[in-house]
Amino acid sequence: MPLVDLFSSRTANAVRKVFGRCVPASKVELLERTLLAVFLCVFFYGFVMYPDAPIKPCGEAAYCGRGGTLRSEAEFRAFRRWEVTFVVTVMIVIPSGFFLSRYKKKKGS
Repeated sequence: MPLVDLFSSRTANAVRKVFGRCVPASKVELLERTLLAVFLCVFFYGFVMYPDAPIKPCGEAAYCGRGGTLRSEAEFRAFRRWEVTFVVTVMIVIPSGFFLSRYKKKKGS
C-alpha cells in the first residue's frame, strides 16, 4: 500500500487547500484541461514554426509562404503534417469539450 494515495478524496482535498483552484476537482475537469493543453500546444507550435502559413507550391520544386519566403520540400511536408494534426485536434477537442461540459452540468445537478 502506497504511503500517499493520490486518488483518495482526503489527498485531493489537502492538495486543493494548498494550491487553490488550479487543481482539477474531478477526472472530467482534468480531462478537459488536458485536452485544452494539447490543443494549445499544437496551435502555438504551428504559430511559431510557420509564421508565414499557409505554405504552397509556387513553381517547379519550390514552395513559398504567404510572405514570399522560400521553403524546402521537407518544410512543406512538415507544414502539411502539422495542418492535418491541427484539424484532427480541433475535431476531437471541440466536441469533447462540449460533451464533457454537459456531463459536468448533468452530474452536478
